[in-house]
Amino acid sequence: MRVAIRDKALMLLDTIPAGTFYSEITEKQCGAVILGIRLGKTIQDMFPAMAEDYQNGLSARQIVEKYKIKEIFGVKEGVARTVVYNALGGYDGNFISSKHEAYPGLIEDKEEFKRLAKRHNAESGREAGLKQFKLKKGIHAQTPRDRLELGSFITIAKGRVPYTEEEFLYIYKLAHTPEFKMGIRIKASKVAKAVNNKFHKGEEVRNSDKITKAFMRIKRYIEQGVLTVE
Repeated sequence: MRVAIRDKALMLLDTIPAGTFYSEITEKQCGAVILGIRLGKTIQDMFPAMAEDYQNGLSARQIVEKYKIKEIFGVKEGVARTVVYNALGGYDGNFISSKHEAYPGLIEDKEEFKRLAKRHNAESGREAGLKQFKLKKGIHAQTPRDRLELGSFITIAKGRVPYTEEEFLYIYKLAHTPEFKMGIRIKASKVAKAVNNKFHKGEEVRNSDKITKAFMRIKRYIEQGVLTVE
């Protein structure tokens, strides 16, 4: 039996337009992410055995097929897999627009889930990578900017807050301001506070660890010509 979803909000995850990385996501897209978080919790109660399936070698795609996630909720493949990942790995509660409480994954040991996900991704990546290489599609044909935007879409689908280009450039600017430096190192905690105040209404969306990693990405994007600093 197919479950009706009011206004099909979750379907929007498959239609987020190119360039979203450089603009604010719409209210409907935000609603789609929130609904994805809720569905992750819903299928935990419906299909708890999927955790054992994942541990025994079934991929997210195979779990989607086994439990007919697409048919039940009326969603596309990519959305269905995201919901499965939320159910297995849990939701950490850090999507600023969602009031949904954090919940643990069916696989409660986060390190175990990370190992399993890495193994599954490696296996599926080898298969897909070979196919994409032959067809000259996917990452083999993407520009650095394409890969950057794709990463932003994935971040949104996971219920997290992606960086905007403006935010990246602001971090880069602060990292080269004496007030935010200590020798050759940046004062990541201070930068995080400034970024949160400017872009996230003071909410602790970014922390020192995230800022440090973001700065490394920014330098790489500048080298690749993805970001331009005036």
